[in-house]
Amino acid sequence: LATHNKWKIHSFDISQAFLQAHPLPSDSRLYVRPPPGDFAPPGTIWHLHKPLYGLAIAPRSWSDTLKHFLRGYGFTSVDSSECFFKWTDNKGSHLHLIVHVDDICVSHNSDSALDSFRSALLTRFQGTFEQNVTRYLGIDVYQSSHSLHLSQEHLARDLLDRTDMATCNPV
Repeated sequence: LATHNKWKIHSFDISQAFLQAHPLPSDSRLYVRPPPGDFAPPGTIWHLHKPLYGLAIAPRSWSDTLKHFLRGYGFTSVDSSECFFKWTDNKGSHLHLIVHVDDICVSHNSDSALDSFRSALLTRFQGTFEQNVTRYLGIDVYQSSHSLHLSQEHLARDLLDRTDMATCNPV
């Protein structure tokens, strides 16, 4: 869609997303022992109020938090997707998002719409914005005015290096 409509593509990376999720429900019963090196008295157990990375509930909690924010902003899911969202205003401005955990790829036809969304998103969540996406989920992205090229060459080369196959016969 971005290439067909000649829209720009950018990306966001949300920092420590799971810690920015909504608190767990008050009736949740998730407990952990303090990590080694903590000076809590022996036998201490902590009741978690927020999801931590590595817990089964953490990805769902973060996803629900982000979706709640996006829907509050006016985004809707595309075809009941859990990762593709669109936003349109009455002036014909469009934003399309692809979300993978804490990595968000956005295409748009309006710089002002993007600026407003970027401000809202980065006010609510701590993260970074990449003006012109060059890599998303390990895929190199090259965009021109009439084409989009995606490449995983660096991953293939890394795999060849790690398996001592970089100098093998390409056949």
